[in-house]
Amino acid sequence: MTKKITAWGRLTLPVWLVLVWPSMVGYINRAGIKDYYHVYFALQSIAVSSITEPLILTLVFTLAFILYLQAIRNCTKETDPRTVFAWTGVFTACLLLMFPFACEDVYYYIAIGHLQNYYQVNPYFVTAHQVAGWSADPLLSTTRWGFLLNVYGPVWTKVSHWLVAAAADRLWQAAALFKLWAALLHLLNTLLVGKTAQHLSLPAAQAMLIYGWNPLLLFELPGHAHNDALLLTFVLLSFYALSSGLASWHLPCLTMAALVKYTPVLLIPLGFLWLLMKRQYQALAIGCLISAFLTVAAWTPYWQGFATLKGLLRQMNFYSLKSLHYVIIQVLQTWPGQLPKTVIFAVTANCLLLVFLLFYVYHLVKFVAPERQNGFDRLVVTCSFILLGYLLLANKWFQPWYMTWLIPMAALIRWPHPLVCLLLLLSYTAELSRIPLLLTQHNGITIQLAAFLIIWLPLPCYCLLRVYSDKKLLMLRQKHTKH
Repeated sequence: MTKKITAWGRLTLPVWLVLVWPSMVGYINRAGIKDYYHVYFALQSIAVSSITEPLILTLVFTLAFILYLQAIRNCTKETDPRTVFAWTGVFTACLLLMFPFACEDVYYYIAIGHLQNYYQVNPYFVTAHQVAGWSADPLLSTTRWGFLLNVYGPVWTKVSHWLVAAAADRLWQAAALFKLWAALLHLLNTLLVGKTAQHLSLPAAQAMLIYGWNPLLLFELPGHAHNDALLLTFVLLSFYALSSGLASWHLPCLTMAALVKYTPVLLIPLGFLWLLMKRQYQALAIGCLISAFLTVAAWTPYWQGFATLKGLLRQMNFYSLKSLHYVIIQVLQTWPGQLPKTVIFAVTANCLLLVFLLFYVYHLVKFVAPERQNGFDRLVVTCSFILLGYLLLANKWFQPWYMTWLIPMAALIRWPHPLVCLLLLLSYTAELSRIPLLLTQHNGITIQLAAFLIIWLPLPCYCLLRVYSDKKLLMLRQKHTKH
């Protein structure tokens, strides 16, 4: 079985090299940052048209995902986890060499760190564009988000400070360090998945492969240095803590994840209820105390009242083209006798938030239902549904890499569970949602709707299959009862 995994690894590597090759040519030719973003695939001296980039990305993601699924199917208990990890390292090193051509978030991270290290200002209160002479400073002017106050948690803000300081406030060195940081975390997370899977009596090699070889994770974390890598580290540590008898650290790890980016705060009540249901009162009390200490310690260098969250609150009113909010808003604006845009925005946001809150409460109540089994898989499945509900209903600023939040859960549910298949398919369609905009270069309602439908197509398919399977199971039970 190990030889089969090696064979699938050898087939997958050339697929990723297709994306890395232009970067290597650009490095050799000393291309500028703008060159990578405007003519990325032209850097390798091929004829570039309006369909070149979407065609190449579609082919790469599709081939990588097909090979990924085949590798999962061929990974068994006999597969050596070291082989899976070795190939994860190869893919990670490959994507580490790729220039982050599909997203520029890393420069926003760099600007946040540079504001702290060089200008000695609080990025929650001073934007890059508020610094005198910012346009002449490449570490501030390269990001397109220089007008926005810091939107991330204090843990990531401090990490950004350290990484920029380690790069001596140099742009290219800082970008390389952020990518290296994300790459190392991806490898660490793969090991955490393997250890947690062993504690849960799951096939460690298969769990590591589901996480470590996932095309979305590889492309977005070592490939584009997203800070979600650190968020996932703490989420996985929280699962590892529960599986290894260190329950006191479950809530602190979730707290640290929420101090990177705020979304994991949705999982904290679930962890609280889990410990309560398991009657681990001491672990719950200690965990709450440690979490409170970590929160205060993390915010102390930055907190100056609730105005500290001004950047976050402003970003919460942004709408991405791929969110359900924006699709509904655009449809409503085409109706005759339309309401003012601000009213449409407010009504849509509040209605969808209410729907999500009802969805969230329903799953919490369902989670504590006494007639249900309290297995670890139940916790992981509930976490998956809560994050799915948030991304679909409550999140206005959807981006493909947000689907990375679901992959740890997919890796820790026994394959081939239908939910695992759904989560993995969503990680594929999330990346494909880039294609309509790349093909047309405009963002009309048709393109927005196409992008949204591409992302969420697996979800109605999953729901229909569940309804069909539940009906079939009910019929079999009735038939068995009659006999």
